Amino acid sequence: MDGKNYTVMELAEQIGVPRTTINDWLARYSMYIDTVTQGKRKVYPETALGVLREVAALRSAGKAFSEIETELAAKHPIQAVPLPPQEEAKPEAKKEEKPSEGAPAQPDPAASGEEGSALVPRQQTEEIGRLIGESFRNMDQRIKELEGISSAQRKMTYLWQIICVLFLIFLAVGGYLALRLMNQAKEENRQLQNQNVQNTARLTALQEQSVTLIKGNKEFQANITRLKSELTQQKKEFEQNIRTEKQRLNELHQAKEKALLSERDQALLKVKEQETRLALEKEKFTAERLKILNELDELKKQHEKLKKEKQPEKPAKPVKPAVGKKPKKPAPAAKPVKPEKKAPVSEAKKEAKPADEAGPRTE
Repeated sequence: MDGKNYTVMELAEQIGVPRTTINDWLARYSMYIDTVTQGKRKVYPETALGVLREVAALRSAGKAFSEIETELAAKHPIQAVPLPPQEEAKPEAKKEEKPSEGAPAQPDPAASGEEGSALVPRQQTEEIGRLIGESFRNMDQRIKELEGISSAQRKMTYLWQIICVLFLIFLAVGGYLALRLMNQAKEENRQLQNQNVQNTARLTALQEQSVTLIKGNKEFQANITRLKSELTQQKKEFEQNIRTEKQRLNELHQAKEKALLSERDQALLKVKEQETRLALEKEKFTAERLKILNELDELKKQHEKLKKEKQPEKPAKPVKPAVGKKPKKPAPAAKPVKPEKKAPVSEAKKEAKPADEAGPRTE
């Protein structure tokens, strides 16, 4: 047969599922899967691998076994499974006994018995012929397989003969090479002995150097420990100095803060005192100013009163002269005496002067 055949294990590896699952699928869907017999072993062709891959895809899609079977029945034909003659005749007889759908009336039992008895031998002969044809086909397939196996065995015998010849050649070449290698090994052994002597001398020198290095390493370790202890001591002293310096700086800072606070408080007290003093002076200045203004108002009133008292009476209206006569000139009226303004002004100045002197000086 053409194409590759697979065992159950190879089918499981190709599809990527366990062997038990493949066995279950082969038993469940055997009517849709082709099989080939090779000797006593049953193998499966490429078509069977394709059917199993479809089953795996349907199972991964979440299909049930009944749905998978319907899908396979729609795509693949049912494979013929050989059955014993009695088992195959019984279902055919049962099928013939069933009435056909759409028949107008049920046939006579005697006629149906004769027709059934006539059909059964014909079906049996057809089934036997089919089985014989299948057996011939299987025999032909088996003969082809045996021919293939015999040709493969011949090829394998030729291959083994070639391998044996090559192996003998390999043994001969290996023996020659082994002799050469033995001679080279002897020569190399001599060289290695010489090198061993030189290496022993070098090892003794290296041991002496290692002893001196170990002593130097011990001294170096001691120096490192001493330096570490000194560094720790210096670190402690440095940290102590830092702590004392921080404490001193904090104290200075606190003292400066206290001094600044006291100075600020004093300055605030001085400012408050000056503000209170200024407020008092302002109040005093406003009181004196009001007093002076009141006095000025009184003086102004007195001056206006005096002015009214000293103001002259109004002259009489002149009489119109008659026509043709010149009017007589009226007698000059007495000039009004101007009131003296110097005295009240000087008094106002004298009264305003102490008020100006009493005013606060602004810084």
